[in-house]
Amino acid sequence: MGASIKDIIRDSLEPRGLSGGDVFLIIKAAEILIKEDDMTIAPKLSDFTKSEIKEVLNEIRHPFSMAVWGIENAFNLGAIIRTSNAFLADKIYAVDTDGYYPKACMGMDKYENIIAISIMDFVLMAKDRNVVGCEKRPDIKSESLYSFKHPEHPIFLFGSEKTGIPNELLEVCKFVVTIPMYGLINDLNVALASGIVMYDWLNKNYNKGR
Repeated sequence: MGASIKDIIRDSLEPRGLSGGDVFLIIKAAEILIKEDDMTIAPKLSDFTKSEIKEVLNEIRHPFSMAVWGIENAFNLGAIIRTSNAFLADKIYAVDTDGYYPKACMGMDKYENIIAISIMDFVLMAKDRNVVGCEKRPDIKSESLYSFKHPEHPIFLFGSEKTGIPNELLEVCKFVVTIPMYGLINDLNVALASGIVMYDWLNKNYNKGR
């Protein structure tokens, strides 16, 4: 059996300047055109259910996931969910974290793989994974994000706004990175920091703009 429509289109997106919604419509249009042989059909995103859209997005997600622990500001978690959709993260682990602010997600929570998980279950799940802790503490050895070489299928872990990543979770981190800063402030909003790390992964893996 030859390659599927999804495989053909996904592999041809170089450089990748299209959004997930654009890719979804291209895939659906190709499927309809091949099935109906009708060049006048032009589907819209609203023609499909959220589950159909999510299924296609899952086919083209990038091989990295996000994890957040103890986020106290529901708006921050909502913003992380929104940004994770923009960069097509695979999964979002909400570790011992309360709910998110729906308006901050801009509706993207309906399309993302959000997994609520306890700290104990996350530790068990992540012990054999490439967990990358994003933390800046003087007592922890870390590497600058500038020079960091991302491992395969990483899970980027962020802690609470006040206390950071707890030691129990730092123990499962195979890597710890920091974002260099040069002003008076010595830390960043967790939602902003997560977006910087996701962009860095994409920039280093798809440096031709894919």
